[in-house]
Amino acid sequence: MSFALSLSLTMVPGLAFSLIGGLASDRFDRLKVLIVVDVLQMLISSSLGVLASENILRIWELYVAAFLFGTCRSFRYPAAMGVVPALIKDATLEKANSMLGSLAQAATLIGPLLANAAITLTGVAMVFFIDGFSFVMSILSIFLIIGLVETRVKSAPEGAVRGYGRILRELRKKKRLFGMLLFSSVLSLAVAPLYASTPKLASEYVVGTRNGLTILWVTLTAGYLLGATLLTKISASIDRVKMFFVVHAPIVIGFWLIPYASFFAVGAIYIILGATQALAEIIMVSVIQSESADHQRGAVFALFNMMGMWTAPIGLLLAGLVADHDSVYAGFLGGGLLMLAGVLIGILNDYMLLRRKC
Repeated sequence: MSFALSLSLTMVPGLAFSLIGGLASDRFDRLKVLIVVDVLQMLISSSLGVLASENILRIWELYVAAFLFGTCRSFRYPAAMGVVPALIKDATLEKANSMLGSLAQAATLIGPLLANAAITLTGVAMVFFIDGFSFVMSILSIFLIIGLVETRVKSAPEGAVRGYGRILRELRKKKRLFGMLLFSSVLSLAVAPLYASTPKLASEYVVGTRNGLTILWVTLTAGYLLGATLLTKISASIDRVKMFFVVHAPIVIGFWLIPYASFFAVGAIYIILGATQALAEIIMVSVIQSESADHQRGAVFALFNMMGMWTAPIGLLLAGLVADHDSVYAGFLGGGLLMLAGVLIGILNDYMLLRRKC
């Protein structure tokens, strides 16, 4: 329960501060925003290290730290994603985002393993200090690229409410991008069974132990790394929007096959699902980076982040209730149907939009 609460506290600031973080990344130099945020995160981790070394660290202080880390992420994500197009050419956005996604997933997989080993060898306090030092390295790396590219936004939207209102009106004119953003909300609902039902799937359909859950998460991460690698080999001339909708088809098939699959088949399906998730996520990020105006890019990423954060908890709640009171299959069946409807509507809408342009 404590672990779940701490994870929730990292998400709550996203709902409260994402839009503010998006405006901040559009009003100030994005590299400087990243430096300020990393300094704050370094101070948070170091403070936890000091408290742990004195044996006075309490659970509520971890909750506060989780909330503060979530707040920092609300400012860091739009700024970091907004910087990428200034560093590289549009034709190589997918490759750059694939590398970033792969590194993030690898860190998610390897980080907890290294932390566990470090706690065993050095204690909890040293792990917090190491984490703080990692932000120092991040700050130094940002200083290396300051001055190499222009990251200060030359124009910025007006006040928060009016600014986001204008951004939404302009996004509606870019109907293909707007359709992708709406579909992302549906996606957050549809993929909920993958996360809500995995623990039950691991215990009932795999090996019945905690090892089953670990194996499934590892295969999902491995699939993500595979998908990110494949995307670097795909030609930049391919229509990104069409590909975004099409790559979701394997999720529908995988969802409907999972409850009937053997242990090894489930692992293979999770690899495919992870690869599909990587393709969709990286394509979405690349389209936002290339289609949105520089002075609005941070705000658009904030909206994208918010859409998922509002719908994901609803999907997780519904999927969890279905898994507890019915079966794993019912959750995956519902998610697959919702995904299929979203894919068909998205493809049809995109086709009609292209026809009107012709």
